[in-house]
Amino acid sequence: SYVELVRQHVKKYLHSADEWAIETNLHQRVREWQEKVQPLLQDQDGRPSFDIHSYGAKILDRLEATDDVAESKSNEHEKPSQYKFEDILLSRSTDHSKSNLSLNQPVQKYEICRLFLASLQLANNGNVLLKHESNDSDDLELVLLDNELHSHFNRHLRSF
Repeated sequence: SYVELVRQHVKKYLHSADEWAIETNLHQRVREWQEKVQPLLQDQDGRPSFDIHSYGAKILDRLEATDDVAESKSNEHEKPSQYKFEDILLSRSTDHSKSNLSLNQPVQKYEICRLFLASLQLANNGNVLLKHESNDSDDLELVLLDNELHSHFNRHLRSF
């Protein structure tokens, strides 16, 4: 009958209107997300590229410079010196090369993550020993074992 046919069309129309409303809501949420993420991505694009070897060299330079100062104050070579990770962040670089970690500039939050990752790689390479006294403490200490930057990854690439 004609009434049944109209009901079916109205039902289809209401169903498609509901789908459109859902899609519109989804589109609005995606747009809001893009508005939040876009400035973060632009900020990220403005940062220097991450070079783990450069950051590792900076850490070793800082540890070595700190170790030289400690050795000049004391002639005895006792156990290796321990350095707090936060002191590595606060110390100033002696190298003014391409790294963005230069003299008299505060360390940015993203650099802390990069320095921590480079510290983990240095520990993996045997350059430093990472020490953490207890689970209740946030203090991470580095012990300088070898100041020559090793890269197992580069040696692996050269073998190809």
